[in-house]
Amino acid sequence: MTTIPLTLPIEPHANQLAIVNPPARFNVIAAGRRFGKTEAQKLRAIYMVMQGLTVWWVNPTFDNTTETWQEFLVFFEQFVHRDNINKSRREIITPSGGKLRMIGANNFKRGAGIQHTFIDESAFCALEDLWDYQLRPMLLESKGGATFLSSTNGRNHFWKLYQRGLDPEYDNWASWHFTSYDNPLIDHAEIEDIKRNTPERVFRQEYMAEFLDDGGAVFRNLQACINPPPVDAKHIVFGVDWGRANDFTVIVAIDANTGHMVAMDRFNQIDWTMQRDRLITMYEKYKPRMILAESNSIGSPNIEELQKRGIPVRGFTTTQQSKAEIINSLALNLEQETIGILNDPILLGELQAYTIETLPSGNYRYNAPPGLHDDIVIALALANKARVKRSRYFL
Repeated sequence: MTTIPLTLPIEPHANQLAIVNPPARFNVIAAGRRFGKTEAQKLRAIYMVMQGLTVWWVNPTFDNTTETWQEFLVFFEQFVHRDNINKSRREIITPSGGKLRMIGANNFKRGAGIQHTFIDESAFCALEDLWDYQLRPMLLESKGGATFLSSTNGRNHFWKLYQRGLDPEYDNWASWHFTSYDNPLIDHAEIEDIKRNTPERVFRQEYMAEFLDDGGAVFRNLQACINPPPVDAKHIVFGVDWGRANDFTVIVAIDANTGHMVAMDRFNQIDWTMQRDRLITMYEKYKPRMILAESNSIGSPNIEELQKRGIPVRGFTTTQQSKAEIINSLALNLEQETIGILNDPILLGELQAYTIETLPSGNYRYNAPPGLHDDIVIALALANKARVKRSRYFL
């Protein structure tokens, strides 16, 4: 009988070995970015399937399974006949009778009994329904197990299961916690650099895998940053967020030298010509060296009209990535008290309510809660970006 040498996806580091073959039936793994939680569980899934078990690998969406599926495919194609690999269903049947199937939690359909399920990025699934009503019953006949692995996302159902794994009363459950520092292949200096340049909340959640109870609030240390407007500000920059429908147009003025807010104007229910005139009036008062205005949608025509009148306004295209950059920068500056804000209840209310949602992809979505506004937040973030880059603008 010919023995085929197989190449495994990874060689686990010392801390990953603890979760490659954990003793409990149900395991909850909370781990920071790049620890290697998913890679370790890929190995465990491979071992199970080669032993003849039926395994489901679940991600928040079917698209989220793509990267893991590709790595499984590279391994199993070494010895599994192509007729037993269904790429459209993302399903593999091994010579031992084992079966691996990739599932998207957002389009879940009940199936026959299985013997183990891995739920990757569990904190970003509707886990209570998915686990309690869908997957758990599929393990009844086999008395199979489950592995929940994820970075953290507040104190949701993933956190509740993690607490269960810490409770000795639940002897079938175990919980595991790792930070990014626990990956010996990562230089700690790299993580320290990220820590210095990342808002505290983001670092604690994404790299330290802490279960934060702040409900996803983005901005901290607001009271310490309240300052009266400076009386002798000379190098002013503006940030402008244009209002649409029921939103507000907001202009925020910041002293680029001190980082303190000088003034704010907020208005709606007037036509675009009057809005531009109102900005020009504020420009004439403060003579900003730079105005950074959102250019999406109606922003671009407004910017063009202002430039024709000699107003030094530049456009900022808001994308998911660019929005994350300016919001994270503002959050970091508030934490470090390198920016000052006015004691304005509407401003403080918007900052306090602003939330972050971590997506399964690892990216962030920033928004005001339903029914609230974020126009001041965006204008302030744009003004902050302009003042941080003032060395370029003031040459």
